[in-house]
Amino acid sequence: MALVGKSVEALTETDLLDLIRDGVRESRELDFKQDLRLVTDSEKKEFLADVVSFANASGGFLVFGMSEEGGIAKDLMGMDIPDVEVWVNGLESMIRDAIQPRITGIRCHPIPLSNGRVAAVIQIPRSWALPHAVTHTGAFRFYARNASGKYPLDVTDLRALFALSEGITHQLRQFRMERISRIMANETPVRLFDEPKIVFHLLPLNAFDPSAQVDLGQHSGLVRDKLSLLLGGSPKYRYNFDGFLVYAPRNAEQETGAYTQFFRNGAIEYTDAVLLTQALNEKPFLDTQIFEEAILRAVTDSRTLYEGLNAAPPFVVMLSLMGVRGHYIALNSRKILPGHTIDRDVLMVQEVLLESFEGEVDRVLKPCFDAIWQAGGYPYSMHYMMEGKRRGSNSGA
Repeated sequence: MALVGKSVEALTETDLLDLIRDGVRESRELDFKQDLRLVTDSEKKEFLADVVSFANASGGFLVFGMSEEGGIAKDLMGMDIPDVEVWVNGLESMIRDAIQPRITGIRCHPIPLSNGRVAAVIQIPRSWALPHAVTHTGAFRFYARNASGKYPLDVTDLRALFALSEGITHQLRQFRMERISRIMANETPVRLFDEPKIVFHLLPLNAFDPSAQVDLGQHSGLVRDKLSLLLGGSPKYRYNFDGFLVYAPRNAEQETGAYTQFFRNGAIEYTDAVLLTQALNEKPFLDTQIFEEAILRAVTDSRTLYEGLNAAPPFVVMLSLMGVRGHYIALNSRKILPGHTIDRDVLMVQEVLLESFEGEVDRVLKPCFDAIWQAGGYPYSMHYMMEGKRRGSNSGA
């Protein structure tokens, strides 16, 4: 199908005409709509039900401005939309306000046609915060999809979706614990120095879907271009059994102070065993300025990589520190702050979500940084102002 494997923002009139040329049929993941009228409450509920049905199933595409015959794409006539930006904003506002829980990662792309009209493609990702319901005008209706279209969910269907959502949360935490355990046991793709470590994971929520595997042969250039070591440097690259590895050997034993592992399911593991080795007057410390900027840079680059891979948000961010009992919090490499030292060996910070490709990364990551400062005896990261804006940084751009 012409829509699969491309960023929705890259779709053109030619891609839609290819659907007609190839005789593409509506399916569980694709629905054609000749027009989109959102005047009456029933019209609005019908649109919202379509969106919810995709999110509660396998995700997919709504194509507006396309007629069908017998379920097969027939004619691309487009729609008359006087102000496209207002139209898109209205759709996004309705989706945000009339569906619970909120569906993240929906992307709407208007496509100008040669006849002067406009078509539109809405991509709805498969959601893992299941199930979603239409709540417009006080309704609370659940829908999903099969090959014949959308259908209302019954109690048995709802129980299955709740169980699936809980299972994904368990898998995420199990993945994190397994990776931390392997690092502690020195079962890593390259051997890390035996020093305190920063371990940082990012992964799409659909990472455990077997159909979401990344084709490294097709995307190797993009992965190599966007992945780096957490604190920079001149790394080496190679494929390995798990996917693609970035590393920098430091001695004859091929030990390293850092590596970045990209897994085939889209998960990324950043590690560093250098930054936490710093000490001033025999006091080990965490240089929070370098640390926070490195994490923000890694998240920004990873988000760009995921967008290039056409991976659907949201993305989970999981930050851990290992071997940090007795470390002080430092504002920078020259200023250790007085107060308590960190009182435990491993800090596993609560997961946070990047809900889209837009938004300020520094604001999303602030709770993670605050938790680490609190472990050292301070209420919040001093690299942020009271209103939550980061001091002197463009990391959230």
